[in-house]
Amino acid sequence: NVGDLITFIGAIICAIQIIAAGYYVRKTEFIGLIFYQFLFSGIISVIGLFFYTILSKEAIQFEASSYFGVAYLGVLGTLFCFFVTVWAQKYISTIYTAMIFALEPVFASTSSYAYYGKIFTTLEVIGAVGIIAGLIIYNIPIKKVLVK
Repeated sequence: NVGDLITFIGAIICAIQIIAAGYYVRKTEFIGLIFYQFLFSGIISVIGLFFYTILSKEAIQFEASSYFGVAYLGVLGTLFCFFVTVWAQKYISTIYTAMIFALEPVFASTSSYAYYGKIFTTLEVIGAVGIIAGLIIYNIPIKKVLVK
């Protein structure tokens, strides 16, 4: 469906961003890199909101109570976490950064179980085991064997 396609495209864009940030963070000052990434993503978001409003012909209205939530998610949930991620990419490889991101759904599910008592479905357990198994397999050293 359309949501799966959007998720797939978003994952590809996120992967490209992680690779590009890992490359450029070693060549430039990371504060400037973060500033320009957020500046241009903010500009593109405002343009997208503008076109959405025109195409849908409906005004977007925010309740006064939602401004704090948006500010919190924007500053702490996005800017701070992204800042730490790009800063850390100066010291660890892009592959390990991607591995940490791959574990996010596992940590989210585990937190949901710990705090809310949510029970894992069979599909969720298979997904978590698959993610962890992939990370373990990647990190197993493989001796190169020359075949004559």
